[in-house]
Amino acid sequence: MRENLETLKFHLEQVTCPEQVFGRLEGYSATTLRQALSEVFRSLAKNCHPDRVPESDQALAAEVFRLLNSWRGQAERKLELETYGDQKPLFEPQELFLGDELLTLTGIHAAGLVSTVYEAHFTAAVPGQRVFAKVCREPADNDLLEREFQALRVLHTPHRDPVVEREFYAKQRAYVPVSYAHFTVAGLAGGRQAVNLLSVPEGRCFTAQQLRDEKFQVGVEPRQVWWILRRLFLTLWLAHLKGYAHGAVTPDHLLIYPEAHGIVLLDWTCASRLGHEPVPVYDASWKGFAPPELLSRAPASTSSDLFQAAKTALYLLGDYATTLDAPLQRFLEQCTLPDPTRRLSDAERAHESLGTLLGNRRFAEFIVP
Repeated sequence: MRENLETLKFHLEQVTCPEQVFGRLEGYSATTLRQALSEVFRSLAKNCHPDRVPESDQALAAEVFRLLNSWRGQAERKLELETYGDQKPLFEPQELFLGDELLTLTGIHAAGLVSTVYEAHFTAAVPGQRVFAKVCREPADNDLLEREFQALRVLHTPHRDPVVEREFYAKQRAYVPVSYAHFTVAGLAGGRQAVNLLSVPEGRCFTAQQLRDEKFQVGVEPRQVWWILRRLFLTLWLAHLKGYAHGAVTPDHLLIYPEAHGIVLLDWTCASRLGHEPVPVYDASWKGFAPPELLSRAPASTSSDLFQAAKTALYLLGDYATTLDAPLQRFLEQCTLPDPTRRLSDAERAHESLGTLLGNRRFAEFIVP
């Protein structure tokens, strides 16, 4: 078994395009091609899924399965672009200089509501950080990336009191992306496209959406969800102290580091000044996470963020949500009341209240297959 895994790992590391992994796909439409890809993927996955190998081989199998998933993602993207079959890599690295510093885009990481996120290398990056470049797809949405850049710049502004900065702000700031630069590039269809150059800590991580959909379909254990939620409350507290609401606290924007027990709250393109402006746009696919006042275009509020944070926690809990003790159920209900005037609105208080309800706690390793 181990020899087969090592052979497959070597192959997946040597190939240069998804066609060399999945071969020719038979189909007459986008749907049938995706079905064909899924069938080939399942056939290959049987040979490397960590749950199907001896315990001694699970680490190797996890790495092979990660590589296979990565190639599947590239194949799916090429199907979307209608370029599958050209036997070419999905993306050619692109280089540009920002002053004296070199930025290299190395591949497409994800496609969001208004931007495409590219993996990148940046010569001025902080050590231990993983760099991404967000490129706005439509020039008409450039203001959203400008909004994100401005919000992150405010969040990363040191507090005037060095003690407060060291004991609170510096610690919570680790839960938001680092912002290096905001600039524009010429678009293929004309106009200028905004770019935000950002980074997050290196390390094994998953979005909350990935954890639920790919790793824990039944739900994540409550003891793990609670530390995630408490860190999320601290992140929102930092933003609220700086005068901002995040505006889009959804499972696809919450990055979780299981081994390090860390989080990063991504995508600040909807960040809005508290009490002064509504959240500018909302992803309809996460409509169930939006409080009523957000959908009615009322000014952004702290309680709106807490509503979404609690909804994200319930999403992670899955079936476990029905097994919670009554006080914890009431706490989540207080965060998700339809009326914002009756809902919890203080992120610091929410963090402390949840800690009190949980009582004495011991560190529990978060094992993600």
